Amino acid sequence: MMPLLLALVSLAVSAGCGVGGRVDTDGFSHVHTHGHADQDAGPAHDASSRVRVAVIGDYGQAGPDEADVALLVEQFDPDYVLTTGDNNYPSGDEATIDRNVGQYYARWIHPYLGIYGDGATENRFFPSLGNHDWGVPGAAPYLSYFVLPGNERYYDVALGPVHFFCVDSDAYEPDGIEVGSRQAEWLREALAASTAPFRIVLQHHPPLSSALEHGSDARLQWPFRQWGATAVLAGHDHTYEHVIQEGVHYVISGLGGRSRYPYAGAVSGSRMFYNEDFGALFIEADETRATFEFVTRARQVVDAFTIRRTDEPTLHENLVPAGAAWRYRTYGVDPGEGWTTAGLHDADWPSGNAPLGHGDGDERTILYGTPSDARGVSAVFRHAFEVEDPSRVVDLYLGVVRDDGAVVYLNGAEVLRANMPDGEISPSTWAPASVEGTRETGFFGGTIDPGLLVSGTNVVAAEIHQAQTGADDLSFDLVLDAIVGDVVLARGSSWHFYDGPSAPDGWREPEFDDSDWAEGPGPLGYGEPDLATTISFGPDRNDVFVAAFFRRRFDVPDPAAADAIHMRLRRDDAAIVYLNGVEIFRSNLTQGEVHPSGLAASDVLEGVDSAWLETVIAPDAFVAGENVMAVEIRQASSSGRDLSFDLELLVPPEVR
Repeated sequence: MMPLLLALVSLAVSAGCGVGGRVDTDGFSHVHTHGHADQDAGPAHDASSRVRVAVIGDYGQAGPDEADVALLVEQFDPDYVLTTGDNNYPSGDEATIDRNVGQYYARWIHPYLGIYGDGATENRFFPSLGNHDWGVPGAAPYLSYFVLPGNERYYDVALGPVHFFCVDSDAYEPDGIEVGSRQAEWLREALAASTAPFRIVLQHHPPLSSALEHGSDARLQWPFRQWGATAVLAGHDHTYEHVIQEGVHYVISGLGGRSRYPYAGAVSGSRMFYNEDFGALFIEADETRATFEFVTRARQVVDAFTIRRTDEPTLHENLVPAGAAWRYRTYGVDPGEGWTTAGLHDADWPSGNAPLGHGDGDERTILYGTPSDARGVSAVFRHAFEVEDPSRVVDLYLGVVRDDGAVVYLNGAEVLRANMPDGEISPSTWAPASVEGTRETGFFGGTIDPGLLVSGTNVVAAEIHQAQTGADDLSFDLVLDAIVGDVVLARGSSWHFYDGPSAPDGWREPEFDDSDWAEGPGPLGYGEPDLATTISFGPDRNDVFVAAFFRRRFDVPDPAAADAIHMRLRRDDAAIVYLNGVEIFRSNLTQGEVHPSGLAASDVLEGVDSAWLETVIAPDAFVAGENVMAVEIRQASSSGRDLSFDLELLVPPEVR
């Protein structure tokens, strides 16, 4: 599959012309809809087709910013445009919808009755409702302007190999937005019935978000993985973000042109957060792989990743899912010695599914009744799970919902402490501060040591502490995700590196002689506390070299033995990866050839600067025997204080 960024480079040269010829849309002349039972379903699409889609969100405010993003979309020339909501600012009025939508996207809309041209001959524009679209009772202007499948508020469309499910996540939705609602049941059934290689949910409100303005919405944290979703795309927060939890990719595309929101701190599993410019998300998919890229109006590729079809092997194994059943003790009762280990007999503890707590309205298990002053300071929780072969686990991601403070243990070892004082913790220890608003609904955490896992039964345990007596709410949930695979190239491997002012000619080519370059194990860089090898930033700490260059030779005896090889990359701030002289991956950099002094699109923020980006490489990119990986890492400015790099290649286990 041609990298999307290469397509956009050519498009930038010839605005409005498709790269390598526009993708043939003859195979997409019908939309496969499910909607409600009284809707006739159209014919399904050939899953062997390829489709190109643009996804915009929070875009519907006429002006230069929206116009710039619309031009970017037009140059990409997608088969379809989908939205993550807020199509018509400020309040969803009939008087503004054509100016906000049709002025820029009429060529994809059918039937189109506005004043900005003839529209499309078939509908290729599929929006999702946002809160601003509900500004008029019943969202009447939106429902009159668009002709959509199903009940038009929530519906599904199968576009080639991708089945999209547009959900109405607003509280005004008549069929509800809770996990047990009529709408959620429709989604569950529709996902289960789909046979598409990729199943993507679109909605406005983000289940997971690191933004300050809105943040994570616990009402929308549905069991997407169990229902069969590949990815969940949202807006509402005017940012771009990519989060992976329980093997599901959560993406926020909310930079369509309205405004930009600040960062609050990374939710667990966040791989990339960006809020510096407007842009759009582009998806290109065939029957085996789907490539996602978020590109700004300045043609910066902020984030890129490729995922495999839903029913193929994955690196992600969910050890403890959200909503799992937990043993618990409440009212500040001391659970006794060994309560965090597998040796404790807890069969007499009560059990219930998360979220556990009281006072927030989303609990599946209510822990306390009244009176509030008798609830105690803390509650403790235990969950046992099995691991067959811990030696194959290369990473563990822990996320916890905690209101107010938490300490989490894996097999007796403390692995996370959030909003709790230092030192020994007792059942009567108060959390130092209350957690309020959206900060109490998101999964927070990060990576923990996979070496703590044992073969057989493992136990994750947590204690949740209140910040004040008689607190009117408490909440707890937890996820534990593993990265499992066979190592082709290990993280921490030794790399040759060049940390001069600019790279030597031909440095990315396989035959380049790097024997006089320095060498050291990863992670490599400067300014970070966990680096194994420190490289030079140049002679002036306030005017650093803007790039560093890395090379590694490694063997792949038989690439064809694996149907895909997964690459995981740590980069701060930007990266281009070359395999045997050919670019295979780019993140946080402009398209095309990069000038020696070229800078990253953004400064990767604290909390995601050490995250591992993930993508899939086709086996035919490798050769049998020796291969050469070359990587350039670039700073966001010449005053950058840190730089880091590491890389690993893994083959996932077979689908169990």
